Amino acid sequence: MKAPVLSTTQAKRAISVAPERKSPASENYFPPLSGRFPSKLASIEQVPEPLRSAVVGRTGRDNLRLIVFGPAGKRLGTRTPATLLVVQDEDWLLAKDAEDGSVNVTRCDFANTLLVELTSILLHGQLKIDFAADGRAQFVTAEFNTVMEEYYREATQMLLDGADDVPTPPGGAGNGSALFETLPMKLHNALLQYRPLGQRLLELVRWPATFAGKYRWLRHEIAPEAMLALTDRELLFISEEHASEGSRSKQQTKYGKIVTYCPLSRLTDVRLNEYELLDTLDVELRVAQGSEKLKISFPREKKDDVASLVTHSEKQRGLLHA
Repeated sequence: MKAPVLSTTQAKRAISVAPERKSPASENYFPPLSGRFPSKLASIEQVPEPLRSAVVGRTGRDNLRLIVFGPAGKRLGTRTPATLLVVQDEDWLLAKDAEDGSVNVTRCDFANTLLVELTSILLHGQLKIDFAADGRAQFVTAEFNTVMEEYYREATQMLLDGADDVPTPPGGAGNGSALFETLPMKLHNALLQYRPLGQRLLELVRWPATFAGKYRWLRHEIAPEAMLALTDRELLFISEEHASEGSRSKQQTKYGKIVTYCPLSRLTDVRLNEYELLDTLDVELRVAQGSEKLKISFPREKKDDVASLVTHSEKQRGLLHA
């Protein structure tokens, strides 16, 4: 068999990467697949400029737990900024660049982190972190290519563990609850993929998409298919992406999911409210620096099931504070 012949470009590339392959790589360093995908770094020194200069002096060396760099990209013709997410022992920071070369850096300790939301729609992903500072709720986002979504799921786990002040469990994904078997395949897989590690699934309520409109040709989606799931330390809200504006089809194909993680330790008030088309679960989350409210819509026929889950969550929250 003939040895493969490399083109001049391929040969130069092979020579340039040979030293990297020969040297022992840090276990915390995963080189990017290309300039389009996020990468996991071992040190701040590996962060590209101008983000590196913006965070030098704001991070330590002995307390770094995770560094994820996301290159700039484009979405719907609009530039998405390059981002740097750093998780440390006591806090996290997110840096984002701008086209003019400036960098905005947000830093918050775990004690004032309110909730985390992870969106995945085809190749587009977004990590959203809600936190409180200066007496009010705020949030930051990081856009990323979902080819390397695992890095942001790892970051989400660390943020939740930091908010709950517990260590990340060594592997394992909690119990294999029979509750999974009640879910359609899409939500079943989403819960398996996004449930916090090491936590049991205690209760869940699922409902189909809700439509409004008197006549079939005028019917439109007012709430996507979704579910609430209660684990040992979190209240999860998992929903499909919202229907496209103006869509009138009940069979519209959807490819995305939105997962909202609410730590039970942050919940201070949970109320059920009735409205004309949909009922809502109004959740208040509070930390020392401020609070925010989250409104979750669900169909009226699921009211008793949601009320049961709320009662269970309050008991579980009491166990955490005991």
